[in-house]
Amino acid sequence: MKKEIAILKILEEPKIGGPQIYALLLSYALRGEVNTTILMPRKDSQDFRALCQSYNIKYKTFPLSRITKELREAARYIMFSFYEIYKLYNFFKSNKAEIIYIAGGSWQFKGLIAGRLANKHIIWHLNDTYIPRFLRFVFSKLSGLADMYIYASERTKDYYEPLIKNPKIGYVIPAPVDTNHFDPNIELENTRDSSLIASWEGKIIVGMVANINPVKGVQDFIKTAANLNKRHNSLYFIIIGPVFKNQSSYFKTLELLCKKEGLLNISFLGSRSDVRPLLKRIDVYLCTSVAESSPISVWEAMSMAKAIVSTNVGDVSRFIEDGLNGCITDSGDIEQITSSVDNLIKNNYLRREFGIKSREVAINRLDVKNCAANHLLAYNRLLGIPAQDKI
Repeated sequence: MKKEIAILKILEEPKIGGPQIYALLLSYALRGEVNTTILMPRKDSQDFRALCQSYNIKYKTFPLSRITKELREAARYIMFSFYEIYKLYNFFKSNKAEIIYIAGGSWQFKGLIAGRLANKHIIWHLNDTYIPRFLRFVFSKLSGLADMYIYASERTKDYYEPLIKNPKIGYVIPAPVDTNHFDPNIELENTRDSSLIASWEGKIIVGMVANINPVKGVQDFIKTAANLNKRHNSLYFIIIGPVFKNQSSYFKTLELLCKKEGLLNISFLGSRSDVRPLLKRIDVYLCTSVAESSPISVWEAMSMAKAIVSTNVGDVSRFIEDGLNGCITDSGDIEQITSSVDNLIKNNYLRREFGIKSREVAINRLDVKNCAANHLLAYNRLLGIPAQDKI
């Protein structure tokens, strides 16, 4: 019987977002071949822990502080980082795991340092296309500690590869989507939002799934909505995603912008444990991000056969071809974004065709099975296990 590869996957950010979903889907898909334990901060991780339990994925919590603009938490990071690295080192040293997988991005250094001190194989997963100058400097100095890099997109690779000291093995593996779970043909009845969805009868719904954050370009979504209201009178706009405490002031500016634009037909719906019922009702999915790498929320919309308009961020344009299965626009170009959404609002046939083709792309190129198979090849190569296939 083939031995399972043992991996410790560490995320220093406990709030649920793309990296956390990525880690769960990948760990679940590789069960039986890879024995994964997810390590996470003790503080504020109750939702992430619950999600791990729902997937039956092992996890362990540590007293990990995180880099943030919040003064108290930033002080904790400075004061306790060495102690936290020491705690991780002791755990790694006593654990039989062969690989330490740094899953949360380029600013997460503690598992990297502890893993190197414990003499483990280290994979560093990078999933963004920008970090502040100081963190970029620190990343470059520590980059030699990793044995392998996995990039969420070609743009992520282009951004980070010049910063890495000494040539390293690196593979581009896009974020995954479970296309069996995000299937538009699944009947979803008596859900939390059934009555809300019923109230939108006769409306064209334009929506987005995103944490409320400036990087998601939510202000551009609002401005686009205001423009579209001047052309149509049967629209409704929804934004699905949480407002974290550190984004409360930004959210207030968005509420003020809605008032300024006279935008009454918009709802910030907050987070959902299952976004599929709302995604299924959306007619046009609009991504207005100013920076992304491999946005899982867009892949989920593709898997749900939605017509998508997205800014040209990350590797979106590798999977959405403008005019073939969606529309690609420039970030911040409100007129271009408005025109693209307007064209889809007026063309029901085109919305349907774009959605069908996008789901085909999601199944063939973005499904979690592809992501898992490519990760397994990477693990084997790192451990010197012969593998004939190519990533």
